[in-house]
Amino acid sequence: MSTSRRWIRSVLATGAVLTVVVAGVAVPAAAADTGTAAVVEYPAGGDDWPRPEAEYGAPAPEARRIEISPAARTIRVEPEFPEDWSLGIVCWLEDDATRTDLAHRNWAGIIWSEEPAERYFTVPEGVIQPDVAYTVTCQRGEVVIERIAWHLSGVEDGAADVALTLDPAKHVSDSSFRYFELAAYERRTLRTGDTVVIRGEPGTFHQPGPTPELRVAFGFDPELLADDARVSDDGSRVEFTVPEFPPSGATRASLRVTLVSEEAGSDTTPTRRWTTRWYSTPDIVAPDLGSSVRLALSRNRGVSFWPTTGTARVTVPGVLYPTGTMTVWVDDRAVREIEIGPTLGAVSFRLPKLAPGTYAIRVQYSGAPGVAGSISAPASLHIHV
Repeated sequence: MSTSRRWIRSVLATGAVLTVVVAGVAVPAAAADTGTAAVVEYPAGGDDWPRPEAEYGAPAPEARRIEISPAARTIRVEPEFPEDWSLGIVCWLEDDATRTDLAHRNWAGIIWSEEPAERYFTVPEGVIQPDVAYTVTCQRGEVVIERIAWHLSGVEDGAADVALTLDPAKHVSDSSFRYFELAAYERRTLRTGDTVVIRGEPGTFHQPGPTPELRVAFGFDPELLADDARVSDDGSRVEFTVPEFPPSGATRASLRVTLVSEEAGSDTTPTRRWTTRWYSTPDIVAPDLGSSVRLALSRNRGVSFWPTTGTARVTVPGVLYPTGTMTVWVDDRAVREIEIGPTLGAVSFRLPKLAPGTYAIRVQYSGAPGVAGSISAPASLHIHV
């Protein structure tokens, strides 16, 4: 046997495997839309969503509880809601511990306005028990919902005839939930560095008084906070700079704005707490997830009449089944393009017959929506004959 044939057989018998890995290598692709920082304005709310909610009120201490006898069969309610025939009223009694509805009544607006003697609801026998805490809540409205509540305690020698009024020493919460009737369906796109301004009327985001605690969060895991958020003195505007988005592959993210302020109470007035919430889901321009390609050839020395095969696998953090294509390059010539199937990012290929010489073999991943492309480091292949 000639020396050359023995050498060829030894080459074919050698299962030389070269594995190369590179992460984040740039590939030919359209440039990302980085844009320049912009001012993006939102209205305060919409006719359905997004919408802010404003509320205030806090539980009273035990001293403000109204004593009620287990013998009581009616509770009169006298919240000073403005008379309006078009808006109904509902009041309900619930157990503080279980939040169980124990008794309630609905009034049409005309009945509430024209027949004050009807402003009561019946308490079934056995409902009120000694040493049990209760809450009575009355509510009116549809778009703007007004609400007031009182805390009661079951006491054997408590009052059998209870009238609930706006006595500042007794009522414990006073709430208003505002649903704004503004058009707010316009799509917004946010980029890192943009300034976001949410505009409303004076008092939309906080009432005159204590400076609110302001929190602006984007719904990533973990949450991404805007640490420079600020609210105007008149409560009409919230403003912040969009922080640097993490690589996530996301094209939308929730955006939540929360403001909380509190005014301390006294012996005759309840503590008041204002909470304003605003929510939206903007389109975002976040960095693409990175990818890396690992390449393995069946040999790194071969002959022209025996094709070389290889495998390549793309890895994307957090993505089990990457999509896109893999292109096999021999030097600067693309010789194969393979669609990635449900194979955990792996593809197999066979190189064409190559003339004697030394070649650089690479595999390039195309990328996918939200995922950056990448290319493997070169694997050297030498064809002898």
